[in-house]
Amino acid sequence: MRRWEMLSVCAATVVALYGCGKTNPQTENVTKEMPSAPKEAAPAEPAEIVVETPPETIAPEPISKPIEVAAVPEKDVEMVADGKIVKTEAEWRELLTPEQFKVLRQKGTERAFTGALWDNHDHGIYTCAACGTQLFSSETKFESGTGWPSFYEPISAQAVGEKADNTLFMRRTEVVCSRCDSHLGHVFNDGPQPTGLRYCLNSGVHKGGRVMVSSSALP
Repeated sequence: MRRWEMLSVCAATVVALYGCGKTNPQTENVTKEMPSAPKEAAPAEPAEIVVETPPETIAPEPISKPIEVAAVPEKDVEMVADGKIVKTEAEWRELLTPEQFKVLRQKGTERAFTGALWDNHDHGIYTCAACGTQLFSSETKFESGTGWPSFYEPISAQAVGEKADNTLFMRRTEVVCSRCDSHLGHVFNDGPQPTGLRYCLNSGVHKGGRVMVSSSALP
């Protein structure tokens, strides 16, 4: 074999050896020693801002003190709701005569033509003997012939009250003082005009103090 042919065969062998996947040791060392490019750091996420809310201040509820009501003696307590006067039975007995108490508080009826005021013709205002409320005027008094003081109209619509009375096997309308609920008599539908009503009332006892219906002079 010629010399130049042998050199060609050797060169081809070297190329085959280094071209078949074998790495040049110098090239490998250089590759290993080359530092890798630094990776870019991921941008940091913005920190969440937490705002602390101060705790809600709750105002303390006011402590209500119980209202102290001074005790009042029973005799001093007269005016109640709706302007009524309330007394115990013992207090009414102490205030009124036995005859007045029987008529005013026990709904008694005096005998006809025996009362002090059935035939009274004085001008004045007739008042309740129990509490002094003005009830009737002499201007509305008339002669009914019944033996009891009779009026066709009270001094005002608020002066007297009415209640159903079914005693003595009859249906009647009781008339009471609107301020103290004392019994005065009854009202009937057989009076003169302009009302057509007859307020038939008890006189009460005229002697010895206040009467259930008393006459006082007009000014």
